[in-house]
Amino acid sequence: MAALRLYNHMEITNEIIERSVNEQLFGSFEPFVTGDSAAVGSFYKRVFAALERLHNVNVVPEPDHYGSGYASYVSVFLYPRDGRSRRDSPDRVETTGILLHMSRLAPIAVFGRDRRSQNKHNSGASYGFIRTENLGKLPDGDWSDFFYEVRKCIEAQGIEFLPSEPLLRPAPEGVDIPTIFSGPYYVFDTLFYWCD
Repeated sequence: MAALRLYNHMEITNEIIERSVNEQLFGSFEPFVTGDSAAVGSFYKRVFAALERLHNVNVVPEPDHYGSGYASYVSVFLYPRDGRSRRDSPDRVETTGILLHMSRLAPIAVFGRDRRSQNKHNSGASYGFIRTENLGKLPDGDWSDFFYEVRKCIEAQGIEFLPSEPLLRPAPEGVDIPTIFSGPYYVFDTLFYWCD
């Protein structure tokens, strides 16, 4: 597979893909060069704190590795504080927002639209993942100003959003991706995966 030029600082090559699926760092600055998982965790705590300081952004981080297994990314759900994306019904609250996946292995991120549902009578909840169907897509309606503030904050931390098009190319043949999701697999799946 030819190298994919995703942004000014990194090319996603077969070597990068192999490093990623083997849970090896491939970033351009610390803690993504020689850091350990604790250093990466501390980095993302600072990113979450920066997001929480934004005027109109509610920040809901996912449990570490979704509570089990290994995720190659940290995930955070973002929605407006003003309540415009929340729908209340007698049994549940449904919230529309933006889901971010930020890599544990390099300073890269992707986003996608998401919808969360919380049961009012018990702890039941539902949420999604970023997959090829929602990758790089904002929720319906006008989310441009909201996402602009989020993107500016994330990029100020040195994290770069990857464009969708190169990530939607098929994964190289023979790459063993540690994922619970079934194929077909794309370059996206080699960088952002979760195995339980």
